[in-house]
Amino acid sequence: MVVSHLAGEICLLHHRRKASMMSTIALLHDIGKSMILLLKRQNPKLHVLIDMLDSGKIGAMLLAKWNIPDTVCLSLEYQHYPEFAPPARIPAETRETVALLHVAHLCVDHLKGSAETLERSPFAAEYLQLVKAGAASVRDLVALQLLPAMEKKFPSLPESVRKLMLSRGDAPAAAGP
Repeated sequence: MVVSHLAGEICLLHHRRKASMMSTIALLHDIGKSMILLLKRQNPKLHVLIDMLDSGKIGAMLLAKWNIPDTVCLSLEYQHYPEFAPPARIPAETRETVALLHVAHLCVDHLKGSAETLERSPFAAEYLQLVKAGAASVRDLVALQLLPAMEKKFPSLPESVRKLMLSRGDAPAAAGP
């Protein structure tokens, strides 16, 4: 939910026409993880093999079966690539959506105080540049763009987003309970 909200917010700031699509992709991006958990529950003796499955690929296959548009399926299939590959290694037709999803994840990790995620993301700067956020770092994107935009609508944000902001002291002073 939080990744979806931040992906949508990044798009509202920089790619207005893609905000709805990115929010939807981000909402669906972990559906493969849910399928893997279900498979483990149904097949406990196979958990070692099931752990080797790619949750992004599983999610993409499931959504393709449901006739979800290729852009969404490909975004899920390639969602883990930014962890180990530069943007050029991702198909051009889904490169921007994968980059937006990755940057949204990095922003969530930053808000959670997970600095090691940024250190393990060797291509973060390239993906940040690809989304045309105009920020030098994830920290700048969060502090200078996302949080000010989100503060304006703090009361209407989902509880999970508000809690994350409150836990970091990033909520507006007049946010209330």
